[in-house]
Parts: sequence; C-alpha cells; structure tokens
Amino acid sequence: MLEFPDDGSPLELHVKDHNALLPGSSIGDCVVEYQRLPPNQTSDKWIPLQGVKRGEIHVRVTRRVPEQPKRTSSDSEGYLSNSHKLTGQLKQMMSKLRSSVEGGNLDTVSLALSEMESVAETQEEYMVQLETEQMLLLNKIKELGEEILNAPPVLERRSSAAI
Repeated sequence: MLEFPDDGSPLELHVKDHNALLPGSSIGDCVVEYQRLPPNQTSDKWIPLQGVKRGEIHVRVTRRVPEQPKRTSSDSEGYLSNSHKLTGQLKQMMSKLRSSVEGGNLDTVSLALSEMESVAETQEEYMVQLETEQMLLLNKIKELGEEILNAPPVLERRSSAAI
C-alpha cells in the first residue's frame, strides 16, 4: 500500500520491471485519476499503460479524507476575537517593555520579552491553523468547480409566451 498527500494533482505511476535480465527496465506509464472518487471510497480498476504498444496495470485506490470538525460562524468569530485579544496583549506588553527599558529594570524587561515570545508563538499557531483552513477551502472550491465543469449540461426550458 502506498500513501501520498491528496493535493488534487493527478497520480503519475512509472511502471518498471525488476528482473535479472533487464533490471529496472520501463514497462510504461499511467495516470491515475482519483479526483472524482468520493471520499473514503475505493476504486478497483485496470488502467492502460502509456508509452507501450499494449499493457495494463491493476490499481486499487482509496481516497482517504480525514473527517474535519464542522465549523460554525461562532468559530470564525472566535478566531477574530482571539486575534484581536492577542494583538491587544502584544501592544500592552510592548508598552510595559518600553517603560521597563526607560526605567532600567532589566528583570521586568526579561519577563516582558518572555511574555511577548509566548504570545507570538500562540499567534503563529493561529496563523498556521488559518492557513490550513484556507487551503482546505480553496481545495473544496476547486473540487466544486471541477464538478460543475464536468457535470452534464442542463437543457434550457423554453416557455412559450402567449402574445
């Protein structure tokens, strides 16, 4: 079993024959389309090899998609609230640091710097989480766009208007 990240790009397989006579000779290539495969479903199929006169490879692909907890609008509000709170804490600590430097109190300066580092780390964690969620949303938008493009055309209904 081979696992790889589901980044939406096609899976390219380069098939080689490993034997004593011709070690590592290429048998052919193929591209495995898994984008339309429903999440956590398995597809079992024979795919024709490219670059050779004839040949197929049997593949079994399961598109494993981890369950994402459902987000609510209150989650987004919580992120904004936490972001504003962190910004306020940083401003407060910078003010404390400035007054400690002006007063020449090195112990307070050291403490304020430690607090600022802690808040900066928390802020970085929020940024990573937001970037991950942004990537997931963009991938979902891309999937929906592909579904729309690949959907059969809808026949327009023409209504006859009485004149």
